[in-house]
Amino acid sequence: MNTMKYFLALTIAVTLAACGANKRVETDVMNDYKAKKFVFDTDWDGGKVEPEKLKLESDSIFMIAEEVLNDHAESKNLPEILVGAGDVASKMQQYQKAADYYAKFMEKFPKREDASYVLWLLAYQYEMLPDVNKSIELLQRVRKEYPESPWADMAKTKILDLKAAMENQVGADAAKASLDSMDANNK
Repeated sequence: MNTMKYFLALTIAVTLAACGANKRVETDVMNDYKAKKFVFDTDWDGGKVEPEKLKLESDSIFMIAEEVLNDHAESKNLPEILVGAGDVASKMQQYQKAADYYAKFMEKFPKREDASYVLWLLAYQYEMLPDVNKSIELLQRVRKEYPESPWADMAKTKILDLKAAMENQVGADAAKASLDSMDANNK
């Protein structure tokens, strides 16, 4: 009888291991995420933390976000984690990483109420990268896909600002080229 119990226990253990029983439970992952995000936000808002500490804190948040994406992709907490990780990446000036998290959110949750806001955040990341044309394209999507959102009106204003800045840059570049040409002729 003891051999049969041992064999049954061994079979169950092997089956659980094969099914990924070594993965953390979603509630533990979420509690870990909330605690780490709270510490990061508190330290960020306090403004007196060493950059190395913020980097460690942000890296741990990114690791949790990847864990949720890989092990708990159907989690009801995934939208919060994607936006939170994107926010942290943006604060750390890791704009491509932030864009990646926001883009994953938009891919998975385009119908959520906060999708227009996340698309706006995604556009901001591209402005900072800088890929102003991509930023304008995303802002135009905000207006087209979410016309009733308060972010649609702000997107219109931002598009105009970005286009004006691009025109000013072209004008500034032309003026610099003209001055450079005049300097070269005066030598």
